[in-house]
Amino acid sequence: MLARPWNRLAKAAVMAATSTVGASRLGAQTFRGTVVDPAGQPVVGVIATLLDSASTVVARALSDATGQFRLSAPRAGVYRVRTLRIGYRPSVSGAMELAAGADATRRLVLDAIPLSLDTVRVDDRSVCRLREADSTAIVFEAWEQVRAALTATQLTPFGHDLVTTTVAFQRALEPSGNRVRKQDVTVRTGYAREPWLARDPDSLRRGGYVVASPADSATFYAPGLDMLSSPAFVEDHCLRLGHDRDATVLAIEFEPTRERRKVPEIKGTMWLDRASSELRRLEFSYVNIPSDVMRYAGGQMRFTRMRGGGWVITRWSIQMPVFDQPQSVPSFGMRSIGRLETRVAEIRVAGGALTAVVEGSDTLWSHPPVTLAGTVSDSVSHTPVANARVSLKGTRFEGRSDERGRYSIEGVLPGEYTAELRTPALDSINALQVVSVVVGDTTTTVDIRAVAPRQFEIAMCGDKRLDEPGIVAGVVRIGVGDSLPANARVTAAWSVLGLKEGAPGQGVVTRERRTRDARIARDGSFRLCGVPVNTALSVVATGDGAESPDPTTVTIPAYMRYARAEVSLARIAADRAVFSGTVLIDSTTQPIAGAQVV
Repeated sequence: MLARPWNRLAKAAVMAATSTVGASRLGAQTFRGTVVDPAGQPVVGVIATLLDSASTVVARALSDATGQFRLSAPRAGVYRVRTLRIGYRPSVSGAMELAAGADATRRLVLDAIPLSLDTVRVDDRSVCRLREADSTAIVFEAWEQVRAALTATQLTPFGHDLVTTTVAFQRALEPSGNRVRKQDVTVRTGYAREPWLARDPDSLRRGGYVVASPADSATFYAPGLDMLSSPAFVEDHCLRLGHDRDATVLAIEFEPTRERRKVPEIKGTMWLDRASSELRRLEFSYVNIPSDVMRYAGGQMRFTRMRGGGWVITRWSIQMPVFDQPQSVPSFGMRSIGRLETRVAEIRVAGGALTAVVEGSDTLWSHPPVTLAGTVSDSVSHTPVANARVSLKGTRFEGRSDERGRYSIEGVLPGEYTAELRTPALDSINALQVVSVVVGDTTTTVDIRAVAPRQFEIAMCGDKRLDEPGIVAGVVRIGVGDSLPANARVTAAWSVLGLKEGAPGQGVVTRERRTRDARIARDGSFRLCGVPVNTALSVVATGDGAESPDPTTVTIPAYMRYARAEVSLARIAADRAVFSGTVLIDSTTQPIAGAQVV
């Protein structure tokens, strides 16, 4: 069961989101500079890189609102400064000598040569071990813009008193889709750098991005910013320009080289804005691991440039599958990859979203709160439904409609949800209505047509008028290893009191037994229509060679018309008996679903 890596990743996301940014180390030799455009105006958000005589990067910095930056050299020597402004081609200054303990200053004028990705055409060539002199220069230029944004994101917290507000979440998704089953949300404010604690590049190169652990678990690692922007990442991956339906973005796809095919790796896509060359988002998945794991595991990051030139990750997530009863432990070794012949129980996601970045009293970036809003109206008369409760299943988000049927739920995280609608009319039949809802990055409007009780009755039992107003629906549970027998039916029985005339002036109270039965569907579901309310119903299931060990008692309250029931069914044979019971938590006596009793 992949439970432990989920706990680790959730903890890592929380720790990183609240980590305090430390000050960078200062060397003895310092280069202070100011970057300006050809008109002499200071340029904010320029990445300045200090190169030694061997063209090795020894220091990096990001220019502030006045165009100033500071670089510290580890030793005396001859250096050059490479400047990169996103959306423009990079430039390199002339050589300059820094003496021991010197503090040099220089004014750098940036070249106004924009880099245009608007007219880039996509071909199918893949480039491995990218070099600046490579014939596919456009791939190099596009990747240089990616690295610039990643580097700027790394540099933004250093030297700034940035306070961020983040919404960290842990989700459980349905394995058949992306719908949220359960969600826990925590809001935090503090200093932040990266959204998760990643392994260092050397460890990722040696051991890969997925590491097997004891007790049938594996730990999934996300790539850190230092890994994505490093030369090692380019050494280990092939790059190509990808196709995208959105003509405003340029996709750069990456996948591991052939030499990495025996190491748990990642592949994915980064998207650049064609007009500005700015990095927008990254999505990745895991490869060279078992196929049933690879199908569900992956992650994503979204980037934005703030006012003031800094860069931040505005949304991040990493997800992995959780299996039921694994038959074998996954092997992520160099020679073979094990298999998990299991069923995926759920998909677990750890992630978060940035809502605000503040420097002092100045808000550098903020995301408008996402709101789910709309109206609730009667599906037949189209009149507004007041006092309707709209809630998102698995979360604490809920809204209530006013007299005009309008509801609003604020602070919703983007995702796919199951909305549950409860109205006074639905309460009268003890039912709720479910609606699939997809919440985007902005306010989402969902208008809901509430089902009337009569519509519910028709959907459940047809258009025929019922002798009694009650409806019981539910499911039949069969024994482990058994299948639904032929001629399976469910029967509800109840008693009706009557008065039989006797001698003059006297009567005898009688008890009449009545029943209602229905066929059990192949999936075990059933519906009993036309049963009385406020009456104890004894419900049993039968079939060829099978019957309920004990009846299930159901009573529909007098003010309602609908109830659910779960009925057991077990095979009966001459040479074997039926053992039945209930599995409970010993401390709370709450029932445990899905337990296997052997």
